Amino acid sequence: MYQLISFSWKYLEESNKYLPQMKWFDSETKASQIIDLPNFQFYAKLSANKSCTGYYSETGYHACASNTQLYSSTASQCDACERIQGFKSAFLMGRNPNSRMEEYLSQDHLIYIAYFEPGILKVGTVAKSRKFIRLIEQDALIYTFIAESSGRNIQKIERYISKNFNITETVKSSHKIKFLSQKPDLDKARDLINSAFNRIASKIDSSLEEELKFKLYKGSLEIIDISNSSALYFPSNFQKLSQEVNLVGNFKGIRGRNLIIENATKDYALDTDFLVGRYIDHIDEYTYNEENQLTLL
Repeated sequence: MYQLISFSWKYLEESNKYLPQMKWFDSETKASQIIDLPNFQFYAKLSANKSCTGYYSETGYHACASNTQLYSSTASQCDACERIQGFKSAFLMGRNPNSRMEEYLSQDHLIYIAYFEPGILKVGTVAKSRKFIRLIEQDALIYTFIAESSGRNIQKIERYISKNFNITETVKSSHKIKFLSQKPDLDKARDLINSAFNRIASKIDSSLEEELKFKLYKGSLEIIDISNSSALYFPSNFQKLSQEVNLVGNFKGIRGRNLIIENATKDYALDTDFLVGRYIDHIDEYTYNEENQLTLL
């Protein structure tokens, strides 16, 4: 039986393109497989229960040894696997890192400002090694990098900028889905990002940079716009599925936490956090019952 482990992105540096992917784990052969999603057709009924999706270490992916059942519809890891991976405890809670997280925190990290419709700026952090992936994972399609520091220090810089320049650290998935059909406005985004950066640069001098242990970029910003990528899909009209375990239709796109599929000529968006961790049974055909299964946006 296959367990759905993740939906993710791969960045193809040689062509500057993005590839949406899905990973599943075969509980019988104990092997994981990555599937490229363009042109993929889903014919799956997922289990009612979720189980831990395991963890990653220096040697790669590991399935959860206890196959622990999860009782949160959006959780993906049990406490044991989360501790082994170590990201939340070290990066988010400031606890002593394990060897893998020690390596991660030793990397250079970046501060970014991203634009979301209808005129929201978000400040965030990303490891330099993931700078092309992290933003598209968040459905941040227009952004710029403004500063860098060590992984151990970067969250302090993020909080400082958010607090002192009134830039949010979080844009909820429930907000993003309201604008799933709308391409971000590049001119508006550029103006807002440049204005915010100019405010930041005017208040942060070299002595404050030294005190906070980071480097603020100088000069004009590179505004990165990936909204025209061929890998992205903007549904003109869609319905949001509410806790649907039948995953049947043609793959259309991934936007943040939303998997978009076409079923009976209509587009539907499913929450990937709800899907991962469930086991896959094969079914032939299924048409969604809109009255019972959909949350109208």
